[in-house]
Amino acid sequence: MISYYKLNGDGSTTPTDDMLEAWDSDRRIRRETVQAFERPWGLARLLRGGKPYEADVSTVFLVVDHSFGFGGRPMLFETMVFGGPYDQECERTSTIEEACAVHARVVVALRNGRNPWGDV
Repeated sequence: MISYYKLNGDGSTTPTDDMLEAWDSDRRIRRETVQAFERPWGLARLLRGGKPYEADVSTVFLVVDHSFGFGGRPMLFETMVFGGPYDQECERTSTIEEACAVHARVVVALRNGRNPWGDV
């Protein structure tokens, strides 16, 4: 069964059976365009440094629990990168506070030429 949530004015979330009420929430939390610097590895890095690129970092309220019934806390917020080497990579969180912290971490990492989800 799909679990819907609505986003309250104070940033808290409330489960609801009413899909229209849930979708009526303001879902965009933050969006920034980041001027970033790709850091190539190995010899290429020594020869030319990195290549600049632009990426958008977007954090949104998902309305539908994206844990999909696998237990644990509901995954209600998503921070995703659009553009650059991390295009379409995302992280999901349960609270607006966690979502804002992830958004800030991703923006700082991209601006500093780092992988926002840790080095592989």
